[in-house]
Amino acid sequence: EAVVSFGDDNEITLTHVADVGLTLTHTATGDNTPIILNLKSEEDAIIADEVIGTLNFTAGDSGGTDAILTAAGIEAVAEDTFAADNNATKLSFKTAASEAATEKMALSSGGNLTLAGDLYTDKIRRKSDSSTTTKILLNDEVIKLYAGHSSNQVVNIESGAVTVTGTLACDT
Repeated sequence: EAVVSFGDDNEITLTHVADVGLTLTHTATGDNTPIILNLKSEEDAIIADEVIGTLNFTAGDSGGTDAILTAAGIEAVAEDTFAADNNATKLSFKTAASEAATEKMALSSGGNLTLAGDLYTDKIRRKSDSSTTTKILLNDEVIKLYAGHSSNQVVNIESGAVTVTGTLACDT
């Protein structure tokens, strides 16, 4: 086990863990002492669509062809040219399927989540708040809501038409 220490008090350590990898640790035991890994670009002119930092996940080189490509990654990407009053950045989540990893999900600086594929979930819940409207935008796709865990379709929204086949109630 090899340990490299950083800081005047040696409170940050990078430890080799045999047969596993590396562990970065903040050794202080007090409250509010997180470990922070900062990926910092010193580029002075960041423009829209430029990558600011990336974490890539890649397998070994022995598999050949697709196996040697980046399998997944997370990138911070500028949404606009950076300025004194702008640092709009999205997080791009990339995965691979017989390809180099490409963006499959993105979280914009405004909090909008974009998916390249389908969203599968057992539950969709709306947080209680003072809002009187809920918006679901799916680029003219069909929205179907089901009652409980059954396959009984209750609401179908397609091309602006709404069909309700069960009881529609709102709990506020």
